[in-house]
Amino acid sequence: MAMHKIQQRQLPLVLLAADLPILPGLAGESKSYAERLFSFSDIEAIV
Repeated sequence: MAMHKIQQRQLPLVLLAADLPILPGLAGESKSYAERLFSFSDIEAIV
């Protein structure tokens, strides 16, 4: 909302951002909520 107000008033804006370099790697290795909540096991075929 603040960004929208700045744009409407045509005020100058400088935006600087930084990222943690290890964050994408950790996000890829993390488990979903369902994976942490339940244990999944393989079911053999019924013959």
